[in-house]
Amino acid sequence: MQTSSVCNKYMQDEKPWEKANKESGRSQTVIFVLINLIKFLTVIFEPFMPSFSAKVNYILSVERTADDEVLIGSLAEKNAASILELIRPGNPLNKPIPLFEELSQDDINEYREKYSKEKN
Repeated sequence: MQTSSVCNKYMQDEKPWEKANKESGRSQTVIFVLINLIKFLTVIFEPFMPSFSAKVNYILSVERTADDEVLIGSLAEKNAASILELIRPGNPLNKPIPLFEELSQDDINEYREKYSKEKN
């Protein structure tokens, strides 16, 4: 989770949405870095949240490959900048889709009842 927090901080600090009109090259660089970091996060989250990773990979227009299985070890052998080679510049993105479904209050209550430690 620390990696995702660092990514979020980078995005909030860099504010590419503000730089788009002033420093278009900088905003493109920030977005490029973020897209590669997001791809890296899909590899980390995949064992725990496979549908999340699959949806993000779809949005990024990439497929999960056997290389994903050894990505962390592979990156450890290279320098940190190699993380920026996960998705190439100009890679098209698909239309975003919802990553999670919204839970209604009824759903929340049902899950609480089903998974609470205290059973009535």
